[in-house]
Amino acid sequence: MIQIIKIIFFIFLFTSFINAQETKKNILIITSYSSSYPWDIDYTKGILEVQKEHKNLNIYKENLDSLINRTSNYEYFYEYIKDKYSSIKIDGVITESNPAFYFMQKYGLKLFSNIPYVYYTNEKKSSNFSNTINITNTTNIYNSLMLAIDQNPNANNMILIDQEEHINLQKQIENIKKDLNIRDLSNLPLNEIIDITSKIDSHTFIFYLSYFKEPLGNIFKSQDVLNKISEKSKIPIYSIYSTYLNNGIVGGNILYSKLLSKESIKAINDLLNNRKNSYKVSKTILDNKKLKEFNLSIPKIQSAEIINLESKISLLLKYKKEIILIVLLFIILVLFLIFTIYLSISRKRLINKLKVKNEDIINERNAKDKTEKILIQQSKMAALGDMIQNIAHQWRQPLSVISTSASGIKMNRQFDIIDIDQELKSIDKILESTKYLSNTIEVFRNFFKPSNTREFFDIGKSIDEAIFLANIDSNPYYNIQIKKDYEKLDVNSFKNEFIQVILNIINNAKDALIQNISDNEDRLIIIKLYQKQNNLVISIKDNAHGVNEKIIDKIFQPYFTTKHKSKGTGIGLFMSNEIITKHMKGKLIVKNSNFTYNKNNYYGAEFIIYLPIKI
Repeated sequence: MIQIIKIIFFIFLFTSFINAQETKKNILIITSYSSSYPWDIDYTKGILEVQKEHKNLNIYKENLDSLINRTSNYEYFYEYIKDKYSSIKIDGVITESNPAFYFMQKYGLKLFSNIPYVYYTNEKKSSNFSNTINITNTTNIYNSLMLAIDQNPNANNMILIDQEEHINLQKQIENIKKDLNIRDLSNLPLNEIIDITSKIDSHTFIFYLSYFKEPLGNIFKSQDVLNKISEKSKIPIYSIYSTYLNNGIVGGNILYSKLLSKESIKAINDLLNNRKNSYKVSKTILDNKKLKEFNLSIPKIQSAEIINLESKISLLLKYKKEIILIVLLFIILVLFLIFTIYLSISRKRLINKLKVKNEDIINERNAKDKTEKILIQQSKMAALGDMIQNIAHQWRQPLSVISTSASGIKMNRQFDIIDIDQELKSIDKILESTKYLSNTIEVFRNFFKPSNTREFFDIGKSIDEAIFLANIDSNPYYNIQIKKDYEKLDVNSFKNEFIQVILNIINNAKDALIQNISDNEDRLIIIKLYQKQNNLVISIKDNAHGVNEKIIDKIFQPYFTTKHKSKGTGIGLFMSNEIITKHMKGKLIVKNSNFTYNKNNYYGAEFIIYLPIKI
């Protein structure tokens, strides 16, 4: 039973859908001009607005674009419409102006047979379709001329600009005022029109309908031409098209393109449903700014609409809004003052609390700074024992050279052997060894000197100073090879603290190699310096079998060490991490890594330092 109900319901829905599709009518609207023209834009807006009211219509729109070639017989457009709508049954057609009407006169019956047809033309014209409505308002030109003459009673001249060629225009003017002289500028170049209209200043008005094309072939938007004429003209301009409002015209009995499209769709719907109605597509509109500019009176027309008008009521409303705004601002100001007083009281309380907290923070920070300085010094002192041994080792050879050279000179003198060249060579050796001793002392002295200010220094040279202080590669006892791969890079930071970090890492590598790698095996420290994006990267790795994975995350903790108490304090790597991260705004990481050197595979700890190039 349920299945039967479902089938019946489905059949009902399907039938309703088919019926709905059958009742919808397809309407084709053909407009004369380009879709970019203001007239066509407003016409299309009217279609979109009224489409919601006529859901029984499927509306299609095509642009004839008659301005491209006004002498065309529209054969191409005929073929285009024929092909495009060959599979669509068109139930009604609308055209909005003369060119589209002429197209329908020539090709309409071939394309659509005798279907309902609504059209607008400049004057009353008969269509070769039988079921039609012509919504042409033949009075809007007449009413606009009457308005112009009424507002300019002393005018005896009229300048006409009209490329649409309204046939009965001359007769309408004669019926209104026979002694009105008409000067037609429609076929002159635009520059001449502007020049002529700019030199006339009295007893004349302009009646502007359209200007699209110069004799030489230049194509314009009629609205742009009107703007150029009105900018220079000293006489009033009248017209009949809504797209010219606010573009220089005083006004007229205005044809609204948006209203025209709405009324046309209403008319075609009436035709399809065998109804008759009246259709209004124009009304009298005047621009108040232009009325004031030319000192023109407002006509006594009940339906006239005045635009750009500031009435007393509108001014009052304007002041009313300002008063409301002032009252609101006053209320906001009072609330703001109350809130400010509350904040002031709260602020005083907070300040007292903050003073106490700040004192605690300052005391804590001072204590922390003192602790950090102590740790740095402890780190340096922890290295001092090794330093003294290094100094003793590095001085042994130059002191031996000095002793040997001096003894040789003394012995030669005792035996009255005078060899000036030999003595000079011995003195040079003594001086060279003395200079080496002095440089050694300077390096050690600089290392223990406080580093309070940033300076630009060569990273590679600073690493070499740390290696020199560690006395690894020159000490045969260690049997350690140091392999270096540097890029030439400078950084603005704390040089001595950086050397201390490198020294701590190298000393840790040295101790691990001596402890874990036998004398007859390779002991390697590989140092690489390079730039990666906005960072300097220093990689220091050894082949001492790495750090136990269980403790690798703890090695930067203070006083954590795997060495005997006599060999380590556990503050070296902690301070190294503090210096890199806090002082130098960088990053220090440690990991175990496999690497290949001279075709041999090795495994050990790798320390990687990242320093920003710019801070």
